[in-house]
Amino acid sequence: MSHELRVSLWNVFQPALFHTRSNQYVPREGLTPVYRFLHWPTSSLSHYDQHEIEKLENWFFSRDREWYEIYNFIEFVSQMGDGRNVEWYSDRFNPIL
Repeated sequence: MSHELRVSLWNVFQPALFHTRSNQYVPREGLTPVYRFLHWPTSSLSHYDQHEIEKLENWFFSRDREWYEIYNFIEFVSQMGDGRNVEWYSDRFNPIL
């Protein structure tokens, strides 16, 4: 998968995943399903959005990440039930793909 494609995919789901950015000192419980999907310990959830964005960005853009892992993750995020439906994501992802 090209870097350009990854960036385009990132630019769709990342703002949607973090649409409720908060400066409050509370764990990002809305990310618990993402942690479970990635097999990360939920006890390591940060209280800060920027930390979570950087952690997910490192995973997403890792050179070791296989293309199918990215697509599986995108599919998972689009079905998380964050107030957007699959069609919302499809409308944004399909032109990129």
